[in-house]
Amino acid sequence: MKKNLMCFLVFLFVSVFALSAQQKYLVCINNGDYIYFMDYRYNSPYIKGYLVYHFDDTSSFIISTTTDAITDEKGYIIFTTCLDENDSISIQEIYAISAKTEEEEGFYIQNAIDFLNFAAMRLSIKDEIKEDSTFEDKWDNYSLWYHFSSVISFFGFDTICYDKEGTKVAMEAYRYGHYKEYSNELLDAFVANDIKYVEPVERNSGSVPSKAKKKTVKDNGYKITLDENWTENTYGKNISYWLEIQSYRESQIMIEPAEGVVSLATKEEKISFARLLLQLISGVIPTSINAYFDKNDLIIEYDIIDEEKWLTYTRIRITDKYLINFSSFKDVYEANKPYFEKILKSIKKTF
Repeated sequence: MKKNLMCFLVFLFVSVFALSAQQKYLVCINNGDYIYFMDYRYNSPYIKGYLVYHFDDTSSFIISTTTDAITDEKGYIIFTTCLDENDSISIQEIYAISAKTEEEEGFYIQNAIDFLNFAAMRLSIKDEIKEDSTFEDKWDNYSLWYHFSSVISFFGFDTICYDKEGTKVAMEAYRYGHYKEYSNELLDAFVANDIKYVEPVERNSGSVPSKAKKKTVKDNGYKITLDENWTENTYGKNISYWLEIQSYRESQIMIEPAEGVVSLATKEEKISFARLLLQLISGVIPTSINAYFDKNDLIIEYDIIDEEKWLTYTRIRITDKYLINFSSFKDVYEANKPYFEKILKSIKKTF
């Protein structure tokens, strides 16, 4: 199982640089942020990417790529945005476009127009976004429904649907992330990135832990009721408990102190931390993200797809001073959900 929950805090806060000035439409996007969407609005599905850098308060530089998910044919458009005389976001200049025909040119320009529409939609509802929010975008003869979450980066939505129920998907976030630096080589690499749609592979495990004697362990001011199937391991300065069934680590639990590294005292600080965390972890599936508050604790759940195309389910409880991290191969978690939920409910403070 991928080591996706270890030593978050050090990684996060040495990786992030200060925000530069940004125009109001794109204040939600940091320099170096990127995202890929699956676009189902055409006969063939496309993977559309956006990478953003801000010049100053009023202009931004965007590379948008398109990959046909069936044929692998690629294209791109590079453009800048600015605020026009009406203080609205608009295309300032198209620097490069890979189109060979007028039809292709219109297709790639649509990527830029979509970007403007996303930005306008975000600005119109920015003060209403919660952990789980759906908003209507009305057009002349139809409506689009955006699903936003306060913990999702870039524009903050993971799906656009033709219906409020979310059964008819037009676009959905596929992958997102952040580049720490800026260079021509990086820009070239983003354009040339051979991104493909990857379908998760079933492990066909359905493993069940053997019956074992209960035991109570204590870690960073918390106690957890486990059983003898779980072994104690050390990663960095933290203790982690691993469950071995078919592999040496099918599941893991760790309680990591945050005090002195990052402030998590308010709900807003917890949301900001979760948004940054999810952006920097490789392989997070944006549409799997679920976030909600349990009193003052923020809980985030999400799936990660690893290099083997296997899914890992992750749940993090962000308290004022600690991160309570649980992850498991998703098939193992789903096959033994009552077992794991009982363990997670047993986690209690000892202070």
